[in-house]
Amino acid sequence: MEIKRPKQVHTHWDADKKQWLFNHRKTKRPTFITVFFILIIFIPVSIKVFFTDINTEIIFPAEIMIGGLGLYFLRTFFLQKQDYIKSNFFRHPITYLVFAYFITGVLSCFFSSMPIVSLKALVVQVSYIMVFYFGAYMLMGKSNAMYYWNIMKLYGLALAAVVVYSFISQMGLGFNRSGASYASYPFFNDHTIYAATIVFVLPSFVCMCLFSPIFNLSYKERALFILLMILLIVSLFFSFCRAADISVIFLMLLLGFIKMKMRFNFFLLFAGVFTCGVVIFSGHIVEYFKKNKVDSNVKNAGFYEQVASVTNITTDASNAERINRWACSIRMFKDKPFVGFGPGTFQFKYIDYQVSNEQTYMSVKKPYDPNLIAHYYWSNGLKINSNRKGFRGRGGSAHSEYFLVLAEEGYFLYYFFYCSH
Repeated sequence: MEIKRPKQVHTHWDADKKQWLFNHRKTKRPTFITVFFILIIFIPVSIKVFFTDINTEIIFPAEIMIGGLGLYFLRTFFLQKQDYIKSNFFRHPITYLVFAYFITGVLSCFFSSMPIVSLKALVVQVSYIMVFYFGAYMLMGKSNAMYYWNIMKLYGLALAAVVVYSFISQMGLGFNRSGASYASYPFFNDHTIYAATIVFVLPSFVCMCLFSPIFNLSYKERALFILLMILLIVSLFFSFCRAADISVIFLMLLLGFIKMKMRFNFFLLFAGVFTCGVVIFSGHIVEYFKKNKVDSNVKNAGFYEQVASVTNITTDASNAERINRWACSIRMFKDKPFVGFGPGTFQFKYIDYQVSNEQTYMSVKKPYDPNLIAHYYWSNGLKINSNRKGFRGRGGSAHSEYFLVLAEEGYFLYYFFYCSH
């Protein structure tokens, strides 16, 4: 008796996969595709290296590859500029905003308080935009889901190696709060960037685990991604980063709304009611914040302390230092509202704008303190910092991309940056 095989169900995802395989084989840009995917793998495992001969620090090898791909894109663009310029992508409003952002950034460099620093920062920004915005379009073309999910798989698997390394480091430190800050070094400078990276990758892994038939995953592949998802969740918990924890909570709420198939108008109504409530009861909210004394920096601080301390604006040094940086950003903007101090200059210039009654024990008195550096691996003009706490005491950032752009590049670039986001 002949056994009939069940008919194979073809999905849109299968069609996308076949189209991706076809494009990958027939593409005229194999070099860019290969290097781009290798770059994705190297990004999580790259480390900061300082070249003494040229007085420049880069993320090696990721930024060297980004520079090479950026030059390759420029060459391809000028050879096929008519095809690119006529495409809908180059006429998209976001692309116009990106060009406006670049032009304004160049003008800001001319009026920068530290021209060399600003020029370096601008070159890095432009390289990232060329590779991950224009270059990604050249890679994917029209919306092809397979490229996106393959990128997330490669990046997530490489990140998993760093997560295992960090997890082992934390085991040796007893999974305490202070040890978590530098457990991911030298791949990430501190636990906040490390945790944020996990949060960006985690939703893709969750989708691949929950909807494995759509992604055409085998049982072994699904089991692998389930294990990786659990590893990411556990590592996120022990990263002691409250912003990342709260982001996951909001993500779960959003996923619940989507599963309940609530309309977009409901989100607008909810956002409007929430905003009105904050404005009306702002006085009471501020008073509550001042009364909150839960501190995330105490010894053996747990998940509750991490989350509950978010509204502590008086005794929690992390929160108070953020307010200090935001206030400095506003003062800097008032001094140079149109062109700012120049890209990359905030960490050097905000220190002079600090007010004594707003400072905390975390506040930085100078942008770079060589006394905090224990020693380097040093060979042939190349340095790698070997002290995990060597970054403490440096200038740092504004703890807000919006305030950072406002202080460094002025009102006009802030407007283009805000619109593009």
